[in-house]
Amino acid sequence: MITYEVLDGVLHVGGNPIHLPFPVAQSIGLIDAVVVRLDVPAGQLFNCNVYLVGADGGIRWRVHESPHGTEDDKPFMNLWLTENGALVAGNWNGVDYDVDLRSGAIHARAFKR
Repeated sequence: MITYEVLDGVLHVGGNPIHLPFPVAQSIGLIDAVVVRLDVPAGQLFNCNVYLVGADGGIRWRVHESPHGTEDDKPFMNLWLTENGALVAGNWNGVDYDVDLRSGAIHARAFKR
């Protein structure tokens, strides 16, 4: 499992701070990487707010933007792993997406009203 911690919203991998555009709101450690969801302040338009950061501290990908919804502002609001290890990201627009851990591409999983 990757060694990381989040201190005051800053991700540290291997003891080194990783500079991201906004504070980390949520993190999920994987074997060789960590997925983080950034806390984007109200009024900021930043819809691709989920990153995969490798054990070397490098950013492997940034999640793709949701194609659904009529609002311009539609950040991801939560992350979780399913029982079989798939990453799911819940979006502000009410759609849950499966996230490809290799690329950050998203595929609609479920719509919540």
